[in-house]
Amino acid sequence: MTASTPTLPYSLKIKIVLTVSLLALLLLGLQALAQIILLRPEYQHMVESQIHTLVEQTGRSLDEKIALRMQALEKSARHFPPQPLTPIREAALEGQLREMNALLSLFDDLYIFDTKGHLLADWPRVPGRRGLDMSERQYVRQVIQERRSHISEPILGRITRQPLIILSTPLFDEQGELLGILAGVINLFKANILGELRDVRIGNSGYFMLTHPDGQVIMHPDPERILQPLPEADAGLLPQAGEALANKARQINLLDRPAALVARYPMQSTHWLLTAIYPVEETYKPVERITHFILTIALVLCLLTVPLIWLIAQRFLHPLEALTRQIRNLAQQHKPGRVSAGGSEEIEELALTFNDFMDRIETAEQHIRVHEQRLSLVLETASDGIWDWDLAQDDFLGNQALAQMLGLEQSGPLATTPAQIATHLLDEERPSVRRAIIDCLKGKTEMYYSEHRLRRADGKIIWVLERGRVVERSPDGRALRMVGSFSDITVQKNNEERIRVMAFYDALTGLPNRSLLEERTEASMQRVKDQRSQLALLFVDLDHFKNINDSLGHFTGDLLLQAVAQRLSRLVGDKGFSHLAGENGLVSRLGGDEFVVVLPHINPEQAADLARRILYEGGKPYQVEARQLTITPSIGISIFPDDASDFETLLRHADIAMYRAKEEGRHHFCFFTPEMNEMACQRLELESAMREGLSKGEFSVHYQPQVALQSGRIIGLEALARWHNPELGAVPPALFIPVAEDSGLIAPLGDFVLKAACAQARALQDAGLPPMVMAVNLSGAQFRHPTLPSLVADTLAASGLAPQWLELELTEGVLMEDTTSAIQMLGHLKTMGVRIAIDDFGTGYSSLAYLKSFPIDKLKIDRSFVADLEDNPQDQAIIRAIISLAHSLGMEVIAEGVENLAQLQQLQGYGCDEYQGYFCARPLPAAGLEAWLSTARCPSQAPARPDRAL
Repeated sequence: MTASTPTLPYSLKIKIVLTVSLLALLLLGLQALAQIILLRPEYQHMVESQIHTLVEQTGRSLDEKIALRMQALEKSARHFPPQPLTPIREAALEGQLREMNALLSLFDDLYIFDTKGHLLADWPRVPGRRGLDMSERQYVRQVIQERRSHISEPILGRITRQPLIILSTPLFDEQGELLGILAGVINLFKANILGELRDVRIGNSGYFMLTHPDGQVIMHPDPERILQPLPEADAGLLPQAGEALANKARQINLLDRPAALVARYPMQSTHWLLTAIYPVEETYKPVERITHFILTIALVLCLLTVPLIWLIAQRFLHPLEALTRQIRNLAQQHKPGRVSAGGSEEIEELALTFNDFMDRIETAEQHIRVHEQRLSLVLETASDGIWDWDLAQDDFLGNQALAQMLGLEQSGPLATTPAQIATHLLDEERPSVRRAIIDCLKGKTEMYYSEHRLRRADGKIIWVLERGRVVERSPDGRALRMVGSFSDITVQKNNEERIRVMAFYDALTGLPNRSLLEERTEASMQRVKDQRSQLALLFVDLDHFKNINDSLGHFTGDLLLQAVAQRLSRLVGDKGFSHLAGENGLVSRLGGDEFVVVLPHINPEQAADLARRILYEGGKPYQVEARQLTITPSIGISIFPDDASDFETLLRHADIAMYRAKEEGRHHFCFFTPEMNEMACQRLELESAMREGLSKGEFSVHYQPQVALQSGRIIGLEALARWHNPELGAVPPALFIPVAEDSGLIAPLGDFVLKAACAQARALQDAGLPPMVMAVNLSGAQFRHPTLPSLVADTLAASGLAPQWLELELTEGVLMEDTTSAIQMLGHLKTMGVRIAIDDFGTGYSSLAYLKSFPIDKLKIDRSFVADLEDNPQDQAIIRAIISLAHSLGMEVIAEGVENLAQLQQLQGYGCDEYQGYFCARPLPAAGLEAWLSTARCPSQAPARPDRAL
């Protein structure tokens, strides 16, 4: 500080005065400008809203008054004497009108017309008006035609030549026949509900106008404009075509006069348009007056502000000027000293603070050197918690990041003790952390690292990486000072745990996945082997779970899987429904609807007991959202070490046993046997051979004739798949069809049969043979596929076969899996013209209630009923019932498996329509089919010729 600026106080005063004055002037100017800028739109918005409110309230009031008059008119009509209205009753009718005081107070005139539209009576009476034919008037004609009340358009009275609005209502006798019409007149030139509108003013020059939708003026302050079309110059007052009516007034520029604020209201009772017109020029006159006043006030305030601020600054800065001179003198002497000051308490406090500051300078300079090193270390990193521990004084200093990490409310560095920091350690973490720090203090390690958990002040647990090293030791090697840091690694640890869960646990159910299952099972197998015990692995699969997904959706299926997982976990003993620890057992989900239960130290009898419990409890209904769903499990069991010595084989053997349980009727459990493994291998080889056979064309289609029982005429063929393998030879359908269904090969096999059968049927027709129905079996997989209708349509189009010659056969079980979807799919197929038959009828579990809902053409009696038909009264009764049921529902019946004349005759006696079987012919290959059909005729009452069976 130098002596070259003696006028500093005065310069400060001038700066303060100028700065404050400019700020005050700026604020006043901005405030005035803001008020001017904001006032106009706010005022405009207020006026527009008020005008809109006014026109809306006025319009609603007019609607209510018109409705009141119509109600009064209709009420008087209901109480009008039900006597014929004729000219001879003119005087009586006039008297009745005169007595209608309520109506006379609401209308200017009252009329009575007869049913032909002649005016019979009026009141007040006007000479020359009675007897007029008003039938061409709309308000008379529409009431006569529609027999309901009517409000007329504005018209000009014939006698009075004045504009009128007429409300009319029909008069009925006691039988409801029309007697005449009662009408009330509103004269637009008189002071009534509409006439009063003419005299209403908005402000000084604003007014209301009532117009017809076609632009005709109904009410206007200028009587000359009533019933006249709106001038072209005022066309802007009407809404344009398609224009929505705004909820506030709008400014509209007119052709030959100033712009106006216009608000409109469509009358609900008449569809007239009520318009309020308020000149814009008149609207903003108050705004202009207020603007001028604001500017004047702002100018006066500006003129008064500058001298006032000067006086205030002069008064308050005088003591500061004296204090400044003292400080300047001390600065020129370059030595500490004291100052004194008078005036306000603030100036005296400033002087005392200066004196105290000078006293502290020397002390502060000594401490600054000591703390520079510590401060640089504390602030070395801002994101980590940095600390400095003075072991001699047991003084622990940390930065603010460390305080925040510990959840402490600290605005600056954290001063505490190591013992306080140690309270945040979890009990189980303390021994390892203490050991690492002691090793470092003793010099065993240059730096220590420790990953451990801390409990924040708010109770939250976090993971930290703590690092520390000794930076100062005494000559004898004793540690004097240690520094270190804390890094928050909670996110990293959480990510590691999330990855671990994703790697070893099922995301849907929380159960261990296959990886964790294998790891824990192998560990359990080793312990069981060491203890010479046993371990059971239960492979649990849900029966028909696919139906749940197909019918109710995957979301519901997922909820059901979660419920099954919880029930399985509860049954095995886990309360957490996620996984089982120790040697109690393990529940895992392999994927889809497959679960695995592993139980160490358990014998086969105990495993069977648990399987029974799972079958019993697992078969109970599950509450899934608002539904109760029932699904049953099938279980395969393998025992270690009896059935396998490794995990993969043990799991595979349990899977094989589970499939045997499904083959035995589902909702069952089976223990693995070596024979099952051999059969599974054979089944796998057969599946592999089938896949290769489909690609190499080893499959063919044979055709078995279907015969009309009464005539013996061949009326159809059933297409049957056949497989001849070069190594296996002719493989029976009973062997390869189940494999195809389980492996998914049934779909391509079924498509092959469908295309071959349609092409063969068309080829037979092209060869000149009579058209015959071609029956093709559909599997459940084919039927459930959404593209089945398009596949059938494409196949028919490609072969050229008409739809009525294709018959699709389905089993009862396929139809009953999802009846709603089945009905929809059958509807699509029937729409195409294809015939539908139920195969193996009587062996399934179809409901008669659903049977009538299915669009079925034919029922096929299963061969199991026909085989013992001659000797079994029960089969006879069943067949008669099926035939009777089918015929009552308008369906045909065909019996399969007919092999002798006695069966044929009994079926014929029962009224069966058709049959097929070896009695007529075995399934025929395509190569000899045409020649055989050209000459063959299957028996209806006589045995078939031996040369017709191939």
